[in-house]
Amino acid sequence: MGTLTFHTDIMIYFTSIKRSLGNTFYGWWIVVASFFMFLICGGIAFYGFTTFFNPIAEEFGWSAAQISFSFSLRSIEFGIMAPLVGFLMDKVGVRKIIIFGMAVSGLGFLLMSRTNSLLFFYGAFLMLSIVTSCGLGMGQYVNEYRLATGLYLS
Repeated sequence: MGTLTFHTDIMIYFTSIKRSLGNTFYGWWIVVASFFMFLICGGIAFYGFTTFFNPIAEEFGWSAAQISFSFSLRSIEFGIMAPLVGFLMDKVGVRKIIIFGMAVSGLGFLLMSRTNSLLFFYGAFLMLSIVTSCGLGMGQYVNEYRLATGLYLS
């Protein structure tokens, strides 16, 4: 019962915020959602990953080079996925690509928690990287694209 009350309180809070902001363009809400998505995914999967670096090395007995190779794979994935995601955003729409990226990210987090081998670790880390590639078009919902991109990536 407490969860239902908490959920209701949050919905009332966001409704009051929306009323107070008036007719804010919908695209800016996408930018706000993008900011929080990158805050969570970027903070946990990429920037906060160094916190888990030593515990992962101790738990599995992997070398620093083996663990660091996942970051190299992420860079390769960005280079390969960027043109593909741009093409797909034009063909199927930004919203579908974003939803796909978030679903793959969730699966990546689940798989990362079940890692038991180095190849499995690499695969899960690549899945987490896909969300960043798929989310880079979120600022296209607003006319001030450069401002929006700077806001949600900051």
